[in-house]
Amino acid sequence: MKYDVKFAPARAKSFYGRGEVHLHETGLWIEGGYPKFTIPFLTSFYAPLLCATTSRTIPYSRVHHHWCGSITVLKVLVMLLMGLLVGAGSFLLTMISLTGGDVQLPLILIWGLFVFVVALLLLTGRKVHIVTYRLPSGRRERIRFQLRPSSRAASAAFSKQLADYVQAAKGTAKPSPTGGTHVA
Repeated sequence: MKYDVKFAPARAKSFYGRGEVHLHETGLWIEGGYPKFTIPFLTSFYAPLLCATTSRTIPYSRVHHHWCGSITVLKVLVMLLMGLLVGAGSFLLTMISLTGGDVQLPLILIWGLFVFVVALLLLTGRKVHIVTYRLPSGRRERIRFQLRPSSRAASAAFSKQLADYVQAAKGTAKPSPTGGTHVA
């Protein structure tokens, strides 16, 4: 099963931009732009220039965890911060008008529009899938992506199918003496 995705980089050396995630019977196959080298703070802006299209196959027995959801804690914190800023701005504008200062209505409207747009963007965020897996060296890696086009049905289908494949692989996986896993 193939899904078109947009990667949300979790760290500097991670997939960028648009790509594909395939659920094969043997493993999760990821294709997308992977940076040849990174430049701090600039890699995300110049990803098309710095990335080469590559693929990575992750056996289901190496998938450690899958999480899907919108980052609600972050949204709540930002909404509280925005509410605090609106309250502080309203208080300051009230104090200025009470002391005889000139409060301009367009400034208040621009501030309110800014808060409304940020709140709207936060509340309509797409679900993010985070797949944590182990490399052969034992180090954990994480891939973050959003399904395109985004729908609850597609997200639920992806999550269920991935969980089924991971459960099947881990149910029949046996540890090997070398530290890896062999699927029986």
